[in-house]
Amino acid sequence: MEKNHQAEDWYKYQDHSNETDPLEGSHLSVSNIFPIDMTQVGSKQYNVRFQKFPLKLHIILSQPQFDDIISWMPHGRAWKVIDTTRLEKEVLPLCFESANYNSFNRIVNAWSFRRVSSGPDQGAYYHEMFLRGMPHLISSMRRIPRKGKKIPMDHVDEPNFYKMSQMAPLKMMPQNQDKTEYSISSQKKVHERGEKK
Repeated sequence: MEKNHQAEDWYKYQDHSNETDPLEGSHLSVSNIFPIDMTQVGSKQYNVRFQKFPLKLHIILSQPQFDDIISWMPHGRAWKVIDTTRLEKEVLPLCFESANYNSFNRIVNAWSFRRVSSGPDQGAYYHEMFLRGMPHLISSMRRIPRKGKKIPMDHVDEPNFYKMSQMAPLKMMPQNQDKTEYSISSQKKVHERGEKK
């Protein structure tokens, strides 16, 4: 017999787009890591491979050269993998131990991202603390414990990000991504050198 859930047991999306970075302007602000300089490959602080998953994903999504592989949705509250084959070949090897899409997807789910089930964003993933231009929010994200589960969500409560975006639009990514592009490409060169060995 299925257990009846009380209303408080169900997940409801909360918009955190109005939350400012408490350390903004300080050198401790998470926003100061963008663009991250991966030219310092030996340094764990600056090497994307040593960052926690939400930060890695934020860095990947900030790369304009990957927009046709993995990209933010127009409203910036969800993201989508557009080409899984290219993601495995061109993006995952730069940032992860495994370049397998299924492994990547397991990590996405372990960090409580939810998948949009219908509408224009169908197949995209979202997390209320993972918003374009607001990397400081990811410090509130937690990985689900091994035996834990996501709080269930009724599909009628799936958020309408386009309506939300009209009331509270998110920042666009900065146009000048040169330093970040170089950073990822320098990581790519290191990866390619490793493959030739």
